[in-house]
Amino acid sequence: MIHAVLLFFISCKNEVPKKVTDEGLKPKEFLTIVPEWSQPIFLEEKDLTTPVRDSQQIHLTTFKSYLSDSLYRETTCKNEKAAIAVLGKITASDKSVYLFVKAIAGKHKNISVLYFDDQQVCRGRLSLLDSKDIKSGIHYSVKVDARYNFYLINKKILADGSEWSGENIYYFDLSGLPIMAVTNTNEDLSNQILGNPIDSFPAKHKYSADYSTDKQNLVSIRDGRTDKTLQFFIHFSKRQGKCIGELKGEADWVNKSLAVYRDSKSPCVIEFRFAPKSVNIRETTGCGSYRDIKCIFEGTYPKVKKMHYNNVRSSHK
Repeated sequence: MIHAVLLFFISCKNEVPKKVTDEGLKPKEFLTIVPEWSQPIFLEEKDLTTPVRDSQQIHLTTFKSYLSDSLYRETTCKNEKAAIAVLGKITASDKSVYLFVKAIAGKHKNISVLYFDDQQVCRGRLSLLDSKDIKSGIHYSVKVDARYNFYLINKKILADGSEWSGENIYYFDLSGLPIMAVTNTNEDLSNQILGNPIDSFPAKHKYSADYSTDKQNLVSIRDGRTDKTLQFFIHFSKRQGKCIGELKGEADWVNKSLAVYRDSKSPCVIEFRFAPKSVNIRETTGCGSYRDIKCIFEGTYPKVKKMHYNNVRSSHK
């Protein structure tokens, strides 16, 4: 009996502490190992290039088992060869965990936060800093407050010495998805697209896509509520921002390549004529309620890859 007790104590003494690099860790084991951060938390663009230790690099096969395929692709910068380093975590009062990780895929680096619920299931992700988004002359930073609000902040000193600043604030909802709570800026953005309100809608139809000539002009098409309709969002800016129009609605398919929008509150009618790689829009009856007086909804827009935005449309928590 004494011999057995001695063997027990010896085995406990020689047990090697588990590390994030270990294979086969259960989510709870893994999250327990990650160092806890105190709040508030501050991150800056320089944190993208700060070297990480080998002991911080997560075992990818094990880590992949914690995430859905889509979340894993996003977290690894869509690069299977990316390394993932653990930075820290915040454990909320409800036992949910906000996990901060850095992805390193060659020159592409990203810091994101992953939300794990109280059952250690990963529900959502928010990109905080990304090397591909960094522009010269702009300072990027992130703040996380005690209420688990994530402030994504950009600042720039203009030629006249004044400061431009932009701040997007996110939180994770009850399902674990990041929600834009509010956006603040002192920049004149009247001619820019501040986000696409139908961006996340289904896009299975062959013509459901983004069509654009530049960052100030967009025709976004998504699947309709039925096979006979499509949903659209249009934003255009002409004459150096002096003539702007914007409209969101649902159009009816007339034939395989023509859809027509008829506004129920005004005379406004817009035609959408689709080609394999473009869409032509034409305002056939006055849509003055949705644009400046000296310009109309018209033009041909080539199909582009899904657009992304530096700013997000205002909404409140």
